Amino acid sequence: MKKRFHIYAEWVAPLVLLLSLIPVMMYQSGGNFISQWVALCILWGLALWYARKPNDYLLILKDKAFLAYFLFILWAFFHSLFWSTAEAISLFSVFTFLGGLLTYFIGYASSHRSARLFYVLLLAFGLLLCFYTYYQAFILQISRPTGMLGNWNTHAALLAIILLPTIILKALTKKVPTLVLSMQTILLGLFAFAISLTLSRGVLIIFACAILFSVILAWRKQLFFKQAVIFLTALVLAYILQSFLTADSVISRININSASRGLFIIFACAILLSVIIAWRKKPYFKQGAIVLIILVAGYILQIFLASESVIPGLNVNTELTPSSITALGSGRHLLWQPAWQMFLDRPFFGWGLGVFYLIYPQYKAPLTNESGFFAHNDYLQVLVELGPIGFILLTIFVFIIAKRLWRLVFSPGVFSEHKIEAFALLVTCVGLLAHTFFTFHLYQLTIQIIFGFYLGRAAKILHIEYAIPTVSISPVIAERFKSIYIGGCVLVVLSSGMLGLAYYNLNKATEVSDLGQSLKFYRKAGEFFPSLNRYEFFSAVDLVKQLNETKSLAKRNEIKKLALQRIDMAIEKMAVDAKNYALKAEVLRITQGDFRETSAAYEQALKLNPGMLRLRYDYAKYLLAYRQYPKALAILWAGWDRLNIGAYQNGIAFLSFHLAVNQKIGKPQDNALIAQEIQRLLALKRSSSQGLYVLQQSSP
Repeated sequence: MKKRFHIYAEWVAPLVLLLSLIPVMMYQSGGNFISQWVALCILWGLALWYARKPNDYLLILKDKAFLAYFLFILWAFFHSLFWSTAEAISLFSVFTFLGGLLTYFIGYASSHRSARLFYVLLLAFGLLLCFYTYYQAFILQISRPTGMLGNWNTHAALLAIILLPTIILKALTKKVPTLVLSMQTILLGLFAFAISLTLSRGVLIIFACAILFSVILAWRKQLFFKQAVIFLTALVLAYILQSFLTADSVISRININSASRGLFIIFACAILLSVIIAWRKKPYFKQGAIVLIILVAGYILQIFLASESVIPGLNVNTELTPSSITALGSGRHLLWQPAWQMFLDRPFFGWGLGVFYLIYPQYKAPLTNESGFFAHNDYLQVLVELGPIGFILLTIFVFIIAKRLWRLVFSPGVFSEHKIEAFALLVTCVGLLAHTFFTFHLYQLTIQIIFGFYLGRAAKILHIEYAIPTVSISPVIAERFKSIYIGGCVLVVLSSGMLGLAYYNLNKATEVSDLGQSLKFYRKAGEFFPSLNRYEFFSAVDLVKQLNETKSLAKRNEIKKLALQRIDMAIEKMAVDAKNYALKAEVLRITQGDFRETSAAYEQALKLNPGMLRLRYDYAKYLLAYRQYPKALAILWAGWDRLNIGAYQNGIAFLSFHLAVNQKIGKPQDNALIAQEIQRLLALKRSSSQGLYVLQQSSP
């Protein structure tokens, strides 16, 4: 009975860890903050459960990767408190990375059986995601399924990292029963077909890393490789099948621009072919390496000599043409150039973790439709947000992981099944780190949970395989540890409780329609999480409403003073939010505040977000009241040649006002242009009330 209970108990930790993925996915697919909080509480609970036995994990304190990631998160935390331009957002973002550190610890502390059970549960969960992907693609007719996540690239990467460890482990194992091999091949086909439906090209990087290092390892260690060929065939056939069954495919997307990513894939195939030849014919390995070095050198030389490179630079003065955007792929050119300029503007301490989306509007190209939530390059985004120190710490962490894989592949001696497991986990994580050069995996808690567990488990295996001496604590220290452990548990519970109450009140504030009720919830949220500025901002909104309804001059001055105090507090907590400055300008305008101060608030709001068409209208109207005619006209013209998203009526109202102003103080020849644009938007409005539009001008 006791043995059976122990067997069942080993399922608890894997089930709990898998359970943490569900609320995270709910959050990433449009849920509220409470979902993410629930996931973090589950991870903290599991980590604290394992932490009660320090002798099981003391060696992790000597693990360089764990320490590097811990220092990175520690820097992100203190950076959020002292140097971030949006403290609350930065602190919320730290929790995502903290999730990866917690699962690193959980993976390290887990037993061998517990880890294997988690792989099985993860595969079952991944299979459900595959079927849900089919449902989205063929029933809901979604062109690029995202599963339970908000991005198809993240969904494709999630399926890939769920699948690869098990497949690689079986691919490099000598004796695999025929039934198991058949089931694994079918499973691979189902996963690969689901991944191909997302049309993600970047996920091929993860597969390429896995294939490349697996071939090298098989050659080095003379491992069995027969089933790997079967798996690779299933992978290719799944992609080919998808190209026949759907209108668009990954293959066709690669062929769109053969000068860029297609060439990279051909180059990767050449590397793979060379390695296979070297594996089959060992004497030619050195010659093959020399050929590869020559190819790489030629590629680098092409960057400097050719007018167009397949590796675009980060020159912020480069003209954004359709060809240059396509060459890089998926418009990342429009994100990387502004991101580089952001770094140049704050090169030492950065802007703050997670605030990229707030500062992107002031740097984005006027005609791009990029929302800019992420830089689609985690290394560049970390450089922008956390400065060189954060970037160096992350780079050290990545280097340690890559070095760990390299050492494993090229280490002498017998390669046991446990080492194969560690290899499968590490190569999957290295592929993910390579892919995140083009996306934002490290900012996704779903990915962090699995990524951290894999790294922790691999570290534990290698510590055992390399026979690193274990460390035990003395009874005296053990007694002290109990007090520290209890104190840590209390601290985690209190902190998590306060964070949960803040999340709860934030969620309630967004659910109620009455502003007065919302303010009560925002105030409570601010009490539990003081970095939030929602109460200050929305209470100022309510005070503006009171200003418009109050006639008494003394009362208006009192309300004005309070409103400006609240807005200044909101700006102090979130200095890069254009809405704060727009609200301040409105308060000063309706109370006839100082002209310079009011203009400065308008200017700062438009600097942070130049695309606020309504704000330009209000600012120009304000300038006209003070007879600042040339500046008012310039503000209006600056709203042209920018991509606008929303109701066409807003554009028509803006243009009608612009036309009236231009008829009085502008150039007569521009009246026809403005009238023409009004008619064009009216025509668009007849077919739809809203959409994308650009106010197209000749040089005014």
